Amino acid sequence: MSTRLDTLADQLRSPIMQAPMAGGPSTPALAAAVHRAGGFGQLAGGNLTPAALAGHLDDVDDLLEGERTESGLLPVGVNLFVPDPDTADPDALESYRLALRPAAEALGVEVPQVPAWSDDDYPAKLDLLLSRPPAAVSFTFGLPEAPAVRALQEAGVTVVLSVADVPGARRAAALGPDALVVQGQQAGGHRAVLSMHDEPEPVDTLELLGAVRAALGDHRGSGGHDGVGTEPPLIAAGGVGTVQDVTDLLAAGARAVQVGTQFLTAREAGTRAAHRQAVLDPERSETVVTRAFSGRPARGLRNLFIDELDDQAVVGYPQVNRMTAPLRAAANAAGDPEHLSLWAGTRASECREESAAEILARLTP
Repeated sequence: MSTRLDTLADQLRSPIMQAPMAGGPSTPALAAAVHRAGGFGQLAGGNLTPAALAGHLDDVDDLLEGERTESGLLPVGVNLFVPDPDTADPDALESYRLALRPAAEALGVEVPQVPAWSDDDYPAKLDLLLSRPPAAVSFTFGLPEAPAVRALQEAGVTVVLSVADVPGARRAAALGPDALVVQGQQAGGHRAVLSMHDEPEPVDTLELLGAVRAALGDHRGSGGHDGVGTEPPLIAAGGVGTVQDVTDLLAAGARAVQVGTQFLTAREAGTRAAHRQAVLDPERSETVVTRAFSGRPARGLRNLFIDELDDQAVVGYPQVNRMTAPLRAAANAAGDPEHLSLWAGTRASECREESAAEILARLTP
């Protein structure tokens, strides 16, 4: 059966989707360049105000000179963070704030008081995307409510939900999305676990892809996309550095492959200079999963900050992320990679300084 994702993918020359990387790497220029080169570019809506996200949509529209999909939508995707409930332990957050002080003093900044919980302006950004629908909207950090999924689909949007395990995939599929991103443990940045309290399963992307296909296939007839009782198409993510990686995932049943780390060093990416240099540094290749920077599990290049604080890290997003923000800003200003969140996946050694078009050409079968 044909799905919205199939329709979208059929308009592309490459099965590569550029991952939406919040915090700077994903830019309008990158999304537009990926689109022009035949892949699917995406904007990161997380940690942006609604006005800033609207500005990014405007910028992409300008760069693509008003180009639209066959159904009349802006031909890129946008990712939103679904807010976690406010369930972090206040005492644990305060203890971690105190643990951050030595690193902050070394950087010449102060650790802020534990910030209040925030929903990342999620409802306002969702309203924005309903009024200005892009070709796809993806969700991570949790699952949207069913009415939001339906409203976006009624606007012609391809709705994509992100998961990191089989139970999450079953919950997501029950909402009737157009596709699932299945993210293996090799992926860089924040893993798509559905609660900040979850620990990601150490399952590689190929294995997880097969497990999700089997689990959803075993549950045909229980709901599914458009109520027809079929599992949604799967988009594989995590551990992609070569064309062989892409070929293997497509052969294993992925409809498309989402790539993040390789685009960190694209010329059009907004990756911080120290982060970019660290990813390209052959002497810095070990990646680890940590909560130390954000309070949510995320994979990045190992550095001093992780070594000193990982064993004291606590659950608490976005509070921890906001407490470490001044430290990361100071480190960035000083060109200090030892106190930056150097998000990257296990295939970071394959990264090169290239244009987005060159990266797509290198990864497309």
